[in-house]
Amino acid sequence: MISRVHANPDPGYAFIFLRALKSVVTHLAQAKDLFHHGDFAKAVLSFRQAHIEAPDSIEAILGLGFALHASDRANEAIVVFQQGINHCPNHAELHFGYGLSLMTTGDEYRAIREFKRTLELEPKHPLCPALLMKALRIHTDHLLKEGNFVWAEQMIESQLSLDEHSPDALAQLIQLKNRLAEYDEAKRLFRVLNESKPDYPGIQDLAKVLGLIRHRERGWLY
Repeated sequence: MISRVHANPDPGYAFIFLRALKSVVTHLAQAKDLFHHGDFAKAVLSFRQAHIEAPDSIEAILGLGFALHASDRANEAIVVFQQGINHCPNHAELHFGYGLSLMTTGDEYRAIREFKRTLELEPKHPLCPALLMKALRIHTDHLLKEGNFVWAEQMIESQLSLDEHSPDALAQLIQLKNRLAEYDEAKRLFRVLNESKPDYPGIQDLAKVLGLIRHRERGWLY
């Protein structure tokens, strides 16, 4: 409504425009307050009304998308974020919200793409790197189970490019090398993991897969 009224040059529309603007601001303020207090269902209604009155408002689109996501309505959130990206393709937070909702529906492959795009647009995004790592880790697990080792290695390399000391990425690389029958390399990487993160939760399982025995005094026997 606002965009249509604003496009009309007739000064007689000024009052209508200002009244509509005030309504949008009111709905956005109410929606933000409801969201911050955890009343996501009502926040959805207020953000949606703001979006109806100001369909080009990025603030309304973002609010509606995140409120839907917080309300466990990820599929609806995906639609909203997609529409927002079509309208404003270089907005980092829209890509982040889209990736977050895709993750919730189990589509970590497309989520990876959206998180990477988020970081291209906003390299210092406070939440995106951790979620990108999580998406990469989950997708790598799926690829390893499917026996798709070429793509699994690329996903591991992407993780290590974000954090070269990531124990999860190193553990997955150990699994990959073992599956590829590169046993010496797998054991070498295991030593690296054991030295850098001896309390890693999956260390015992990895040792079992590699056929390693732990000596009480001498440590792992390679």
